[in-house]
Amino acid sequence: RGALNKEGWNRVTVMAKGQTVKTWVNGIPAAHWKGDGTYRSGYFALQVHKAKSGMIVWRDLKVKELDQESARLEELDAYWAEVSRTVAEGDFEGYVATCHPAGVLVSGKSESSYPLASALKKWKKEFDETKAGGMKASVDFRFKQRWGDDSTAHETGVFRYASQIKGGEETVAYIELEALLVKKEGSWKVLMEFQKDEKTKVDWDKLK
Repeated sequence: RGALNKEGWNRVTVMAKGQTVKTWVNGIPAAHWKGDGTYRSGYFALQVHKAKSGMIVWRDLKVKELDQESARLEELDAYWAEVSRTVAEGDFEGYVATCHPAGVLVSGKSESSYPLASALKKWKKEFDETKAGGMKASVDFRFKQRWGDDSTAHETGVFRYASQIKGGEETVAYIELEALLVKKEGSWKVLMEFQKDEKTKVDWDKLK
């Protein structure tokens, strides 16, 4: 429900792949259903439940067949959307679930690398403060290069991280990102996160 824009249009994405149906609302994962293979063909329908007031309408409906690469990128987009959700909600356990147990964080700023698990311990305080309402945080991703296959991914781009302590001013950082991911038991996990150099809003806007 938190993903809904109650004052305007919402973007709903439905992906049916094999026996699995996944949905997103404004890029935020909403539902994940896995069938038993009974229904392999037929019709699909879109249904909404009307609110107490107002009107619900559809527009710009598009249906497309997913090729292997499109399906892979849809899954990766959903992965990064989940990372964004966990940061915004202060869901530390959810964020940890997006990381590979053997993950490595590489820092261009400090010219060092160390286990991602060590970084998570440092970041937990901010997650807890966000969850408690003491601060606001958000992270968004844009990519310029996306290589991979059905079980590996190399993603290159920029992420925008914003944070604001309650009563304070918002601070925003743009960081060049290089990430390696692997698909483990059906879920994508980040194996290496390389936070390279600081970038600017101009660099960010180029990746729209």
